[in-house]
Amino acid sequence: MTMNELKALSDSARFYPVCLFYGAESFLVSYYSRRLVNNANNVFGMADFNFAELEGDKVDTEQLCDLIEAMPMFADQKCILLKDYPAGSLNDDDFEMFISCIENMPDTTVLVMTYSNTTIDARTKKWSKLLETVKNKGKIAVCDTPNREELAIWIERMAKMLDASIERSSAYYLIERIGSDMRKIRTEMPKIAAYAAGEILPSHIDAVAVKQLDAGVYDMVGDIASRRFTSAYSRLDELMQMGQEPQMILGAIAGAFADIYIAKLAKRYKVSPQDVMTDFDYKQNAQFRVRNAMRDESRYSDAYLCRCIRLTDDADRKLKSFSTDEKLVLEELIASIAAGSADG
Repeated sequence: MTMNELKALSDSARFYPVCLFYGAESFLVSYYSRRLVNNANNVFGMADFNFAELEGDKVDTEQLCDLIEAMPMFADQKCILLKDYPAGSLNDDDFEMFISCIENMPDTTVLVMTYSNTTIDARTKKWSKLLETVKNKGKIAVCDTPNREELAIWIERMAKMLDASIERSSAYYLIERIGSDMRKIRTEMPKIAAYAAGEILPSHIDAVAVKQLDAGVYDMVGDIASRRFTSAYSRLDELMQMGQEPQMILGAIAGAFADIYIAKLAKRYKVSPQDVMTDFDYKQNAQFRVRNAMRDESRYSDAYLCRCIRLTDDADRKLKSFSTDEKLVLEELIASIAAGSADG
């Protein structure tokens, strides 16, 4: 679902008997399910008597079904918020009891189910049956990571709420620098807005925001290619101080060089960035990696890129040796890469 569709669902005066929220973006799962619950409680009234919020792993199935079937007090309907109910791991009797309860949901109850900390595997029998049952009886809200445009619009609205402003291009830049995780963006935006004290510019984002790993590594690779070695070592120190695992940093370095090599081949054979995204299964929030690689590929020769990839492979083997200093391995990698030349 898009964010507009989620908003329409949560604000509607029509309430489905059961609504299930799940997906990759846990922020959207929590935000819009809570918005729906608040809407229902405002409409039904007497929330002190007719609302229950339950942690799924602490709920007895029979008691849950009794609560669903119980009549509301002093109101026509009641609302139940059920979080991370472990339907996929229930024994067969409890699972069938719960499915039957949903199939026979009384008109007096609205059940809102959320999965923020539990992965729903639709390929398994029980999860598949739960999703099918909810779909037939109510509504399933899949909360995947919004696309770049939706995120940028959301950031613009948030800036306005923080008495600031941000241009679309700067919102895109923010996404590139700190990633598309909405909880992280929501955490970083007040700091950035306070620092900017007006219009938020890329320089304000660089000064305050905590970068995502990929963005920090791309900066480091750019420093190496431009022979700014002191800056490259400083960026490595920064990533380590942020608590990034050396193996993750190395993986991102290898990924950055692989991105550039893919981009070089794409330019050579006239393959579009969108086709690169599809053919190499890049996630939607990795657009900046493809875009930056396509922009920078001309700075690197084929031989240099192949050499860099071989060096990262050697470093990977060293990191997996228990007797090595992990930071030293990464520093030696930067030195080895720097010993070559990007154009030959």
